[in-house]
Parts: sequence; C-alpha cells; structure tokens
Amino acid sequence: MNDQAIGIEKLQQLITRGPFNKWLGFTVLKIDDAGIEIKASWREDWVVNPVRRYTHGGILAAIVDVAADYAIAARLGRSVPTIDVRVDYHK
Repeated sequence: MNDQAIGIEKLQQLITRGPFNKWLGFTVLKIDDAGIEIKASWREDWVVNPVRRYTHGGILAAIVDVAADYAIAARLGRSVPTIDVRVDYHK
C-alpha cells in the first residue's frame, strides 16, 4: 500500500525552503512505503577537528532530525515540528 501524500519534487521543495536546510544541501533521493532517502552535500564547515577529520555531532543530529521530519511530511503533505529527538554517538 502506498500512502504517500507527495512526490519527490514536492518534498524537495519543502525540505529546501528553509535557509538551514539549504545550507545542509539536502537532496531527496527516494520516497517509498519504508520512508525516504535523502543525502546532504558534504561541507568542509562541518569538520570539528581538522586533525581527526570528523563531523560535528550537531550536524549529524540535524540530519537525523530533518530525515525523520520529512519522512512524516511525505505522508502528510506538510512538515511537522519535532517533539523529541535523541542521537547516541558511538565510535
């Protein structure tokens, strides 16, 4: 059963209408019954430690938050605010 409310083009418009999401460089790759697949364009600004070359956890949490929010938006046809999000980081 496919209960998507919107397609990839409409979701792309929704996800990139805000400046922060534009800055993260999101591209919607896929929408299906299991959810959505998005990618964020790598930015050198995301590096928190130039020697170890890892991405700041806030950026990773933002990507998780946006992916969850817009997976719901794909079903409802509009974005929704996040009520709660938790990201655990492991080496």
